[in-house]
Amino acid sequence: MKKAREQGFRPNPLLYVVLVALVVYLLLFLASPYEWSGSRKITRAGFIVPMLLLPDEVVGAWMDGPTVLLLDRLFPLAVAAVVCVVSGMLGFLALAGLGIDRRLTKLEQVFFAEAVGLNLVSTWTLAVGLFGGLHNRFWFIGPAVAVAAGWGWWYRSRGHRAASSLPIESNKDEDELWWLNRKWLWWLGGAFAVVMLLGGLLPPCEFDVREYHLEAPKEFFAAGAIRFVPYNIYANMALGTEMHALLGMVLTGDWWVGALVGKAIIALFTPLTALGLLAAGRRLFSPAAGLMAALVYLSIPLLVNISAVGFIEGAAALYLFATLYAMFLVAGDREVSLWHWLLPGYLAGASVACKYPGLLFVVAPLGAWLLWLRWGRRDENGRWSPDLLAPVVFSLAVVAGCGLWLAKNWVLAGNPLYPLLYACSAAKP
Repeated sequence: MKKAREQGFRPNPLLYVVLVALVVYLLLFLASPYEWSGSRKITRAGFIVPMLLLPDEVVGAWMDGPTVLLLDRLFPLAVAAVVCVVSGMLGFLALAGLGIDRRLTKLEQVFFAEAVGLNLVSTWTLAVGLFGGLHNRFWFIGPAVAVAAGWGWWYRSRGHRAASSLPIESNKDEDELWWLNRKWLWWLGGAFAVVMLLGGLLPPCEFDVREYHLEAPKEFFAAGAIRFVPYNIYANMALGTEMHALLGMVLTGDWWVGALVGKAIIALFTPLTALGLLAAGRRLFSPAAGLMAALVYLSIPLLVNISAVGFIEGAAALYLFATLYAMFLVAGDREVSLWHWLLPGYLAGASVACKYPGLLFVVAPLGAWLLWLRWGRRDENGRWSPDLLAPVVFSLAVVAGCGLWLAKNWVLAGNPLYPLLYACSAAKP
């Protein structure tokens, strides 16, 4: 980068065009009417500028009062951070157990470990709830201590010596974008991530979040178990992402604080996806490409909004991208073992655990793609040599990722996809 500056290197003119287009878009966005302003007809700039000039009022509104103390938000934030850290440790142990970690870069390790670990923790919460153990924190604290101890043992025994990080040498655009270094990721991307997280710590205001994403965990927490809820159809769907709110309620002993814990974790799914885009861009293209992909994704207004208010589309997007990227990595590596197909399969199952559309938009197309790849496989001599074991392993991993949700509804409602295909079965009260 320094050498490029000394030689007077200039970026591609197309980059300036993109930056100008972004500035024009920002100006048009600020000049557009603010639709949620009620009877007042103001622009978005008229709504945003006063907030920037009165930061104390913004903080007071965020705190639900004039105080600027952060204590009432630090506790749910700390619990959410602990859940994410333990989930990452658990996911990394799963990757290391399969030997997948050695085929990944450090960024990919963090990304896939967290994605896998969050669904593992969610599934464990579901299992404890089905057995009626939601009034006992030991079912969660005990395993968390065991996971931390296991990760510590792995790191001390071989973690710091193992060649578990695959270096990616890609400096193709390092000189071209010397003005866009890593610090911009933290200042620009980090700003959007912080906004999402702070929004995730706010009380819920959207109807679906209040009566579905957080109300269902509250119902389970009050009952001390996960059961069929006849008066709330949404509480009987697959709730993989919402289990983090239920876990927060159990750990804190308070449904309101636990709801904020779960809402904060939901908000973090989008920054985690951006981390995966950063890793993918570095591997497939260049560090600059990964950086730009992450920044663009984090700055999409719709994603910022849905992540902050508590919608779970960010989690569904995470598992869609994670499954596709894992499929690409495993399919393009001739040295991986058969068991490495467990990673994309499990991530595909996790997408179904978040929302049923994962069956149509993740499992079905990627499973068909894998079947096509293996059915048309040829050996070194060019002879047709189909291999159906990989699709079988993929399918078993899908079941591991979402099977407990389907089994739960099969038993409680007589329909594994309840309330879909409702006419095919009658729900049990």
